[in-house]
Amino acid sequence: MSTTHPSAETVDAAAKSLLTSERERFPDSIIEINQRLYERGWTDGLPVIPPTEEAVRWMLGGTDRGPDELIAVLPPAQGEATVEKIAINAVMAGCRPEYLPIVITTIECVAEERLNLYGRQTTTHPGAPLIIVNGPMARELEVNAGFNVFGQGWRANATIGRALRLCLMNIGGGTPGKTDRATHGHPGKYSYCIAENEAANPWEPLHVERGLARETSAVTVIWAEAPHNINDQRNESAPGILRTAASVMATLGGNGFYRQGEALLVLSPEHAATIAGDGWTKDDVRRFLFEQARERFGRVKQGGIFGLGDLPRWIDQHEVGDQVGPPGGHADGDVRGAAAGGAEEAEYFGGAKGDVFRERHDAAVFVEERAGNGELLGRSWAASELVPGDGAHLDDRARARELVEPFPFRAGAGEGMDEKVGVEVHAHQKPMSSSLMRRISASGSVRSKS
Repeated sequence: MSTTHPSAETVDAAAKSLLTSERERFPDSIIEINQRLYERGWTDGLPVIPPTEEAVRWMLGGTDRGPDELIAVLPPAQGEATVEKIAINAVMAGCRPEYLPIVITTIECVAEERLNLYGRQTTTHPGAPLIIVNGPMARELEVNAGFNVFGQGWRANATIGRALRLCLMNIGGGTPGKTDRATHGHPGKYSYCIAENEAANPWEPLHVERGLARETSAVTVIWAEAPHNINDQRNESAPGILRTAASVMATLGGNGFYRQGEALLVLSPEHAATIAGDGWTKDDVRRFLFEQARERFGRVKQGGIFGLGDLPRWIDQHEVGDQVGPPGGHADGDVRGAAAGGAEEAEYFGGAKGDVFRERHDAAVFVEERAGNGELLGRSWAASELVPGDGAHLDDRARARELVEPFPFRAGAGEGMDEKVGVEVHAHQKPMSSSLMRRISASGSVRSKS
């Protein structure tokens, strides 16, 4: 998209548009206004900018999309996030009009079914939507990608992330302590927005890696836990730095050991340059972390949430001493990487992947084929919409054959399920994405990448 600001004609058209939200009179005192808004649960606990009609029309000047255009329906309240409603919350958050296309795009991202917003809005997990902005708009709007990238001091970072959170609360009904059941939460639930430091990135940026052109502005939303600092001032090689990172990622209390998801490693420019200088690509980094960020299965089953759900398919629990890892991934492609920040440290985020599976009926079938003596002959995964409930066992051999037959897991397996072979079928929820990316567009055309 073009990153130029809306024309005067666009702003004038927005100003003349009919706004449909209910009006309510408040005292002239901003202190009293904020007190009333707080008492009604319409704030995040911090003071807000009063969303007067003048301010909302000013905000709508940042997009050429109509105020009544429906962007998404946000659970659990199933609130309709129109452009006007999003603009109201953007005003309250302190956004400038030119931030509005980014805020709208983040709403489109979080509303994607694959991100499981219903579950994320109601879970006890502390995850929050981390926004990563790429492309020309990140630089034009001064979205911080350098020192203190996750901290205070930049209006774009602070207000874009805050606007998304206010929309999730005021439109989606994610009310802390009521529908939002996060046990602890984390500070990123106020605002969680950064840009990637593309100028200091020795590899291709995140949005290019995921299929978009470098000159395209894009937003990636990842439901993430709080950052965990990784400090390594000793190693000066790719294996040494990444081995330290892997040790931080491999923690028994993290959800990633027990549930599939994605992990995000944010490298400072100095560490990224060292790793790339050793000739390592992003794929090399992923493979290394996938191999190194592991724990012994014997330790994993001693704590965490072991036993509360089925482990990822690539863990063979029948082998003594098997290792589990990497946290938050079921393949080396599920370790995301981005370059941001300053100095020499890195940050690790545990990615949540569908903590609460509600209103989901798709599933995946996991089949084990074993001989009469218990020997494992093969395994298979297949998508299906026919499998009942999470973790269900199918004892009906005819039903098992019906589900598995279209998806043989080895040559002749479809014919191999005879009386000598035991077939066990587990129904799992269809793997969901913990990150989505969209191209930012004022006109509404978007491209989605999981």
